[in-house]
Amino acid sequence: MNVKTAYCKKSRGFTIIEMVVSIGIFAFMTAFLVAKYGTFNQSVLLTNLAYDTAITIRNAQASALNVQGAASTTGVSSLSFTNAYGVHFGGATPVNQFVYYVNTAPTGSTPVMTYGPGTQTLTVYTMQTGNTITSVCTQQENPCLATDAATSLDIAFQRPNPDAIITAYSVVNGTTTPAYAQISITAADGSVRMVSVRSTGQISVGN
Repeated sequence: MNVKTAYCKKSRGFTIIEMVVSIGIFAFMTAFLVAKYGTFNQSVLLTNLAYDTAITIRNAQASALNVQGAASTTGVSSLSFTNAYGVHFGGATPVNQFVYYVNTAPTGSTPVMTYGPGTQTLTVYTMQTGNTITSVCTQQENPCLATDAATSLDIAFQRPNPDAIITAYSVVNGTTTPAYAQISITAADGSVRMVSVRSTGQISVGN
């Protein structure tokens, strides 16, 4: 008579080594994802900032072409519809700021295309989280050469012409009116986004 014997296998859990390895893999993946998320988040914020800068320049163009009225220096009740609107970078402005302005010279006067006397500050934009404007260049090149670097830049528009009036100043070249300008915005981690403006009125954002 054959007797069949049934064997029951004992179920077992994780060993200590397996558990340590699993926890180590989990901790590594968590740290990796957290680090990547921080980099991704910084990249998104920097890209948004670059587009906000480009949109501000576009708003200056739209305000000029859409006959946005502004009070002249002769009084609040005296509105002029030939004002130049512009955006200013550099100069005495901190590296984490740029200014949206409008010409407020009396009607019939020569429009003011650079920020300063004869203009009114509409908005001062301040960059957060360590973002700064690291360079302003008047040539399409990266990195910007010292001979093409500007210490201040104004991009203005006046109706009926949609073209940009670019005015740059540097110690080397003095005041110039280049056909191209490039604003480099750098994050705390070294990432860079560039806002490019051409005298034709074309505005673009890139790395």
